Amino acid sequence: MDPLVIVLSLITFFLAVVVASLIFTLMSAKRKILELKIYQNKCFLAEDRIGEIDKEKKEFIDIIMHELNTPLAITSGYLSMIIELAKNDLKPKILELVQNG
Repeated sequence: MDPLVIVLSLITFFLAVVVASLIFTLMSAKRKILELKIYQNKCFLAEDRIGEIDKEKKEFIDIIMHELNTPLAITSGYLSMIIELAKNDLKPKILELVQNG
């Protein structure tokens, strides 16, 4: 067999291996890019969901604060009235009961 044919065959073989390797690398890169895009979309969806949950949490806290503050304000008002009555009216009566008791 002619040495030139052998050399050309070897060169062709190595070029085929290099081309196959490049094709495999390109396919792997495309697959990796696709995986990264899918992951990025999942991250965007998760970020949106976190924003929704944060908004719901703030609304929940606002409702709870309102529900707790309303009875506290009423109770505080009644306590203020009782204290005023105790200062002005009840104290002398209690003293009278204790003294006459």
